[in-house]
Amino acid sequence: MSLIEAFKQDHYRYGNLQSIPYDKNRTDVFPEGFLGRLYFSLKGSRFHKTRDGDQLLAMLFCGMVDLSFDKIVSYMASIPLCIMGIWQSDGTFRPAGIHFIPTKTGVGAESMAFGGYGFLKEYWGTEEQESLTVLGIAQIFGELNIKQLHGMRYSTNAFTARYMERFGFRDLCTIPNYMMRGNKMVDGVLSTLARSDFELNLTHRLLAAAK
Repeated sequence: MSLIEAFKQDHYRYGNLQSIPYDKNRTDVFPEGFLGRLYFSLKGSRFHKTRDGDQLLAMLFCGMVDLSFDKIVSYMASIPLCIMGIWQSDGTFRPAGIHFIPTKTGVGAESMAFGGYGFLKEYWGTEEQESLTVLGIAQIFGELNIKQLHGMRYSTNAFTARYMERFGFRDLCTIPNYMMRGNKMVDGVLSTLARSDFELNLTHRLLAAAK
């Protein structure tokens, strides 16, 4: 059994951490108005913990010009979206971040997808963020049965480049004038992760944890 399959059998849960597909009908986990509250949790400045703004939304939904409440909430409701979070002692599920799939193409296992992710600021740099990222990537490969996962980011988003490299992602190229940022066209960086490389990364993580 592959490590991805093992995560799948555990429903992408590790201890009190889990990545769960968003389902508006699961009101026990996602109460009415959940996406609206999530939208405001994902807002803010990239460089100031308490400052408001749309900078975080711009990084998360790079290329989108309209970052308004109605647009983003509607978008999240229309795409495959998973919530990475923490089960509390009272049985409630506390969101820590999201991952989503804007595009998937191919047939069966001969397929690929583009993915995006983001975490609430309070979880940046935490052990929970690291573990939930592993669960989220495993979920994408396990549920979609894809062989390659791609990502796009602004060329100035150095944090994502450094962070995702830890899980096996590698940059392929910078595409000039590829996507909008505000009212300007800017460069985008294409990165990629093979299923086999992610499983190798998982093996190394488990071996390191066992030492």
